[in-house]
Amino acid sequence: MANLYIPNLKQVIDLLSDPKNEARIARNWVKEPIVQEIFAKYDIDSMYFLENYGLHIIEYFALVIQEKSEIGDCPYAVKLVEEFIEKNIKVGEIFLICSNLKKNVIDFFFNYLDDSNIKMKDLFDEVNFVFDQNLAGILNTYVEKSKEYYF
Repeated sequence: MANLYIPNLKQVIDLLSDPKNEARIARNWVKEPIVQEIFAKYDIDSMYFLENYGLHIIEYFALVIQEKSEIGDCPYAVKLVEEFIEKNIKVGEIFLICSNLKKNVIDFFFNYLDDSNIKMKDLFDEVNFVFDQNLAGILNTYVEKSKEYYF
């Protein structure tokens, strides 16, 4: 497992991995207008998404920070990608769904982190790094699974 240099995220992992906070982030994520629009377009129930994917993906993010899971290899994202392929969701829409999770994690830290020892810019850079690596993994999975599904 890679040794990640994300010192600020490691300092705030207890705040992020609190189940109440994970649920708060997940609820806010699926309430984002663009996420709601995509879900409506493809008949995806927000509660179904939260229970089957959303909360697990946030838990995985916390496990990556704790170095208990490999970055870019979320098992729930693989299942989600398979469902997205079945629904013919476009890769750009997957990007929008994922980037809105990142937005809500950053919003969470901005609104709930009250620690002057954390450099917010550095924390946001670390959030971006981890999310970008995970998104790359999701998009690679989408491409590979699409080939299996369509060919």
